[in-house]
Amino acid sequence: MAEPLIILGASARAAAFSALRAGLTPWTADLFADADLAARCTAQRVAHYPEGLLELIRPAPAGPWIYTGALENHPGLIDRIARERPLWGNLGTVLRQVRNPALLRQTLVEAGCRCPRLGESFSTLTPGVWMRKPRRSAGGAHIEKFAVCAAAEPGERQRAIPVVSSLSKHDDMATHNHYFQEFVAGEPSGGVFLAARGAALLLGVTRQLVGSTWAGANNFQYVGSVGPVLLDNRERQAWETTGACLASRFALTGLFGVDAIVNEDGVFVIEVNPRYTASVELLERAGNWSALALQKLACVEEHRSMQNLEQDFQHTPQARSDRPAAKTYGKAIVYATKQTHGSDAFWSFVAQANSGEAWPMAADLPNRGEAFQPGQPVLTVFAEGANESQVTQQLQVEASRVLDLL
Repeated sequence: MAEPLIILGASARAAAFSALRAGLTPWTADLFADADLAARCTAQRVAHYPEGLLELIRPAPAGPWIYTGALENHPGLIDRIARERPLWGNLGTVLRQVRNPALLRQTLVEAGCRCPRLGESFSTLTPGVWMRKPRRSAGGAHIEKFAVCAAAEPGERQRAIPVVSSLSKHDDMATHNHYFQEFVAGEPSGGVFLAARGAALLLGVTRQLVGSTWAGANNFQYVGSVGPVLLDNRERQAWETTGACLASRFALTGLFGVDAIVNEDGVFVIEVNPRYTASVELLERAGNWSALALQKLACVEEHRSMQNLEQDFQHTPQARSDRPAAKTYGKAIVYATKQTHGSDAFWSFVAQANSGEAWPMAADLPNRGEAFQPGQPVLTVFAEGANESQVTQQLQVEASRVLDLL
């Protein structure tokens, strides 16, 4: 029998499909237990996320586990589960450091990498555009953008003017659950790395789709990614330097993602997600390989050097970051724009989409009869084409089709 792998998080489908391609048997627990996931492996739906995962996985088969999106915000829970079964990934001690905005920025700046300025309280912010972000971030939710205006008169307090924000009083803006990060204009991007023994290998970079209204999203909500991106020498060096710094300083192991803003001045690191990230499956799709096969090598076969891991990766038919891929790929999460139970035509589309293909054009498929609330993810659509523009346009078409059917 294939080795079991327990996958926990807000959504497990993408990682579970990667595990299947690696010859593993996934056993999953997440918020959705999607129809296409349940058709391929055991899929449990957790009622009380994330604490409910502890009891839910007790009957799971003995074996290692990994976590996916948002669970990195709960390092104590990760450590508790890791005491019961081996973790292929990063423990709470690592998470508490690499997810600390101040420590992350200090580490990157000292290594010569780019990172936006931070502020701990409103009174310390200089005039300009800033972001108010939750320390437990997930998918771009609850991020607010505002402009700080200088005091007009001596002794007057500076003011906050919302740009994309529901804030009304700046006195309410400083809490221990949030921090301030300077807004940097540019292309939202995501780098995917593999870490082992203090070194990092850049697996690829994608552009991020954020707040796209055509997908039902708003503000800074993560919609999807397009890539792999062809990097010039300067940009690739900046990504590789960033990855090397993070892997060495924080002792990262396995897959990790770096969210960044890319502009003419460089790569500005926004945050680090030390896990299988949402954009990984696009790179896997581009090269028909499995990221979790690499995760196993990095986390289990600790004697292996990064050089050996890189050789394994070079032997896969993937699209390297320094040469053009044959195609560009994209994914977009479609969000409900109103309360609905879905039309018959929508559920017929979902049934037809669950074809069992290795690389489906729609995934994260809901179970028939589910009700959708405004802002709730419905499913994910995919597209492929010759370039980023073509793929993004195709994603818009597919997302509009889903919303019309819904």
